[in-house]
Amino acid sequence: GVFAKEASAPKRLVIRDPAESLKAQQQGERGLMAAEAERQGFGYRYRPDVRDVKADTQVASLLRIDESAPVLARLRLPQIRPPGRGWRPAKIANSYIPHEVAVDELRERATDRLGSYDVLNRHLERRGGRLSHFDGTLVFRMPTPTEARRLELADGVPVIEQTRVAFSGDWPVECFLAVMAGDIHELEYR
Repeated sequence: GVFAKEASAPKRLVIRDPAESLKAQQQGERGLMAAEAERQGFGYRYRPDVRDVKADTQVASLLRIDESAPVLARLRLPQIRPPGRGWRPAKIANSYIPHEVAVDELRERATDRLGSYDVLNRHLERRGGRLSHFDGTLVFRMPTPTEARRLELADGVPVIEQTRVAFSGDWPVECFLAVMAGDIHELEYR
């Protein structure tokens, strides 16, 4: 049929029901993405680059802070290894957290093994809050030249742009901005 997958199409990493995945992360399940990738036969690895930066216009708007306010940035370029293939960049994944939320634990590279949403929740609970919900959007588009180069995309391969903001009540406590390679990701919703 028209929608039948070609046998030569590359295998995609299926992200099943992202809302449920976020709920699991929020409840402290660690290494969820790596475990799901491994379950599907993919290798998954990355090392975060954690640093203080000034909020740009988009980040400031999403976090409801002043432009150029300091934020903790967690910059990542995860790689996956599809079965029988080599490693390749999967997505550009950057998180930004206001300084009043950016506890020292989130500055450590080991945070990804500890679970960043678990760390955020522990910090928020000390202040009488908790992660309450996530707002997000997905945009399917062609990559910029820089994105195509960083993600090692072939000509004509689209990307999935994801914007997600984590809230504690009405307070935005983290924004996640990702650009995923469209040829190796599949998002599945219920």
